[in-house]
Amino acid sequence: MKFQLEHLIKLAQLSKLTLKKDEELKLTSELSSVVTWVDILKKANTKNIEPMFHPGDPTLRLRKDATLNDNSINKILINSPQKSNNFFIVPRVVD
Repeated sequence: MKFQLEHLIKLAQLSKLTLKKDEELKLTSELSSVVTWVDILKKANTKNIEPMFHPGDPTLRLRKDATLNDNSINKILINSPQKSNNFFIVPRVVD
């Protein structure tokens, strides 16, 4: 399939985009290259290749849960203009 200017105009209309003439020509050329590349990929022989669901290792590395007692609450609240019982006091946003 060859990507043509008519295809771009149709896509622009559907997505409510306004393109200048020079943008239309540039995008038509770029999208035509993409479509050509996809056509080449379609022709690749994948007959004896297993499908791949994820390119990386899907196994998650687990670590032990650890608690930290470093008094970080005080470090966080020190910059707060208003606080009460380890909480920030902020203006009400819902009536």
